[in-house]
Amino acid sequence: MDVSIITKHFIALDPIPGPAAILQAGMHLAELLAEGRAIEATALRQAMTAACGGSDADGLWL
Repeated sequence: MDVSIITKHFIALDPIPGPAAILQAGMHLAELLAEGRAIEATALRQAMTAACGGSDADGLWL
């Protein structure tokens, strides 16, 4: 099996997003719900990208 890993993934995962970063994303999304707003894909993507230091397309959502 040929598995290639891009170097930027190692750089971006140092340090790996901790529980506090994930909780921060959750708190932001909870605020949207408290305001009666739906969690749209854009808001979810922005919160998770901020928490994980990159996008899911970059493979950084753990």
